[in-house]
Amino acid sequence: MITLSIQAFFVATGKTWVVLIAALITAVSNMVLGYGLILGNFGFSRLGVEGAAMASTIADGLGMLFLFLYLSFSEERKRYRLYQYFSFDGKSMLELLKIGSPLMLQGFFALGTWSLFFTWLEQKGQFDLTVSQNIRSIYFLAFVPIWGFAGTTKTYISQYLGHKTYAAIPIIQKRIQFLTVIFLLISFHGAILYPETLIHLINPDEQYIAKSAEILRLISISILMFGMISVYFQTIHGSGNTLHSMIIEFLTVGIYAVFSYLFIKVWNFDIYWIWTVEYIYFGILGLFSISYLRLFNWKNKVV
Repeated sequence: MITLSIQAFFVATGKTWVVLIAALITAVSNMVLGYGLILGNFGFSRLGVEGAAMASTIADGLGMLFLFLYLSFSEERKRYRLYQYFSFDGKSMLELLKIGSPLMLQGFFALGTWSLFFTWLEQKGQFDLTVSQNIRSIYFLAFVPIWGFAGTTKTYISQYLGHKTYAAIPIIQKRIQFLTVIFLLISFHGAILYPETLIHLINPDEQYIAKSAEILRLISISILMFGMISVYFQTIHGSGNTLHSMIIEFLTVGIYAVFSYLFIKVWNFDIYWIWTVEYIYFGILGLFSISYLRLFNWKNKVV
């Protein structure tokens, strides 16, 4: 909780290199401590899965400590007088809830629907579930640049809206989309060019590689779609219209859930065609987001 709040502050102020250093501290310390505590190296006892939990917790603590210390001695702490006011302000809390609670709910429903999708696949059979788990593991390679530029989008959009430089918004959207696609091609090009190699790194069992690679190549274009569409959706977030973004997310995941149910439980599609629901999800999200930005007066939201 502390880490996320400080990360959000530095992302909002454009000082993302601080967040990067904290992430590196967390990742490196997690690997070193995991190697020591899980396997019993560096003089530690061999703790197995308990060691993994301890390593992750300590690593998260080190990342948080770095962010807290940096914030405490930073120019931003003095400029914004961050530690000077701790009194409870009911009006301020209400405003924070109005902005934050829709984000929390849409995140919950998005992850909940994703979990429901995999629950239905598990009921369909072990082969389909294993193939899909392989795909999900590779998916996170694509989400790294998408999530990174999502934070960038919110930062720039909120700043441009605050300065009322509306004409610059389409320009920054196109630039972020261009950078997102470039970094997606760097991090996720293997899904198109050598998916079998990527799948083999996750699961070397030969019976799953061919089908997993086939699906990975199928959905690679949908990931590029999402990279473009995410910029429009995050523009809504950055404008502070989180209630409207929640409604868009609810409608999208609702349609996604209906088609997932039909593909898996009713029509019993092959696993290859089941994964085409990703195109439905990203397509609907893009349609609603672009329509909202064009049809509604979203630029005058007061936060």
